[in-house]
Amino acid sequence: MVVPPDIPVWDKIWRYSIPYILLIIFIALNVVSYSVSFTEQIKPLFVLMFVFLWSVYRPKLFPAVLLFLCGILLDLLSLAPVGTNAVSFILVYWGIKGQRRYLMGVPYYILWFLFFVVCSAVSLFQWFLYGIFYGIWSDIIPVIISTGITVLLFPLVALILIMVHKLLPVEKHEH
Repeated sequence: MVVPPDIPVWDKIWRYSIPYILLIIFIALNVVSYSVSFTEQIKPLFVLMFVFLWSVYRPKLFPAVLLFLCGILLDLLSLAPVGTNAVSFILVYWGIKGQRRYLMGVPYYILWFLFFVVCSAVSLFQWFLYGIFYGIWSDIIPVIISTGITVLLFPLVALILIMVHKLLPVEKHEH
């Protein structure tokens, strides 16, 4: 859906606020504790999905500084070593943004596979950093399960974020 350039200012503000509201929701989903006891260590990486997709479709909407701050906030809220998510988000952002032109034209299943690779790398990177920070290597099975759940939820989250992307006005410099 292409939004005409002469839309009212309030409509542009409303449309541009949706991705930021979703980011807040995804941060909350990353931090919330689910009521099932064995899921304490197993959580989908909602914010990583968000960072990955917006790095492909609208990297200027979420600059590296904002993603870094969101990572720090997520680290503080989840009691993770400060900088773990921030560094992960920046690495994903820079890596994906650099390949953006190519990724915009690939079939969805390739984008999904790439997310699997990125999610696996980020999960292992964070597991490694946690081990160094705490001096104890935790079981890797919850990390593998969290990665699998995240990859399986990716199509649903991608559908929502792509729909939001289509609501946003087309920027001339994005083509």
